[in-house]
Amino acid sequence: MEVTSAESFLAYYERIRERTLRVAACIPRDKLEWRHQEDAFSFGDILRHLAATERFMFVENALLQPTRYPGHGRELADGFDEVFAYLNRLHAESVAIIRGLSPTDLERKCQTPGEPRSRYGSGSAP
Repeated sequence: MEVTSAESFLAYYERIRERTLRVAACIPRDKLEWRHQEDAFSFGDILRHLAATERFMFVENALLQPTRYPGHGRELADGFDEVFAYLNRLHAESVAIIRGLSPTDLERKCQTPGEPRSRYGSGSAP
């Protein structure tokens, strides 16, 4: 998808997010922190990870800022209602920030989390 405006991107992104939320709504309340094995993510971990990745990795990178990913632990949001509130709050923050990006902002190259810092020299995009 070619991103030509913040609004066109957000329309596309909201459709994808709706699918994610429909699946997340199927998680039984008492299984939010269930793990199929000890070192695996729980459903709650996955939802906290999605929220934090969107807001503190991808949106920060779009602003040419370094990643501020806080992790996915229960200290961020504990309990079914709290996890969904966290997911929705961070998404609302992300949307507000993205909505404020100009077409010029959308054309800038940014360093994504997986890219080596040397690609842009000091870590900032050209």
